[in-house]
Parts: sequence; C-alpha cells; structure tokens
Amino acid sequence: MASTIEATQEAQVMVSYRLNDFMAEAYINAVHKTMNFRLTNAFGWMYIIVSIIVCINQPSIFMIGTGAAVLSGLFFQYVRLYTIYPRKCKNQSFSRIYTISIDDNGIHLNAEESQFYLSWKHIEKVWRTGDFYYLFFDKTQYWFIPTECFKDSHEHRMFLHITQKYHKIQVGINR
Repeated sequence: MASTIEATQEAQVMVSYRLNDFMAEAYINAVHKTMNFRLTNAFGWMYIIVSIIVCINQPSIFMIGTGAAVLSGLFFQYVRLYTIYPRKCKNQSFSRIYTISIDDNGIHLNAEESQFYLSWKHIEKVWRTGDFYYLFFDKTQYWFIPTECFKDSHEHRMFLHITQKYHKIQVGINR
C-alpha cells in the first residue's frame, strides 16, 4: 500500500524554509490561539463596554480612567502583535534557510553554522493550527513547521506518523 510507511526503513522527514518568510505569521497564529490572549481580550473589551455604560448613566473619573487604561493596554497588545513583532522578523539573521529533520530519534534543526537536537522526550507537546505545527520544548519555546513546506502529501503523512508515535497532536486553543 503506497500510504503505509514500511517499518524496515528509517522514516525521516526533512523540511526546509526561510524562517523570516513564516516567522511573523506563525507567531501571530500561535498567539491568537492561546487561552491567555482570548481571555485578556474578552475581559478587556467587556470592561470597556461596562465602563461606557456606567459612564453614560453616571459619569465617573475612575471608570473613565480605568477604561482608558484597559483600552490602551489592548491597543498596545495589537500594535506589538501586528506591527513591532513582524518588523523584528525581517532581521537578516532570520533570512537563512532552516532545515528541520524529524525521525524516531528526535528533531534536528540545522541553520547554516547552528545545529540543535531534541529527543522526543524533551518535546512537551505538538500543537497544530491551520497552517503550522508547533513543537513545544517548554511552555513558551517552540519550533514551528509550516504545513506548506512539506514536499508532498506523503512527506506530510510521514511527519504525522513519526510524530504521533510520541505525542498526540493537539488542535484548538493552546492552554
């Protein structure tokens, strides 16, 4: 069967991409799918709406001030996410080609002179959004793989086969 990976051959997937072509989108995608981002936005906007309603009925300097502070915090969060971080991603140090090799031994990251290796036991979780796989090695640090960088569907299936031996691939909100 063509879609089955033979146990006799060492399965390996190699994905290469220019980091700064995907870095900003991967970061924004990851942040949008976190519980922290969603709760911060939900409570922030609810507080602003309540502040407006209260101030319409009974003007209060305190409510105006705190509402303005919350609005400023949300505004800065959006500016940082959509303006500042994408500019940082254009840094020349991220323009080199990164190659991630995945096999039963672990994950190897090669970027010109730099080489890193993590065994599967050091990967805490694997998470997927629509366009990216994130390989977390602690709560905030991860390597990502753009789904469009797999050469073909067979390579994508091999990646899933190897990864799912060691971790369930989570989808949805990242907690």
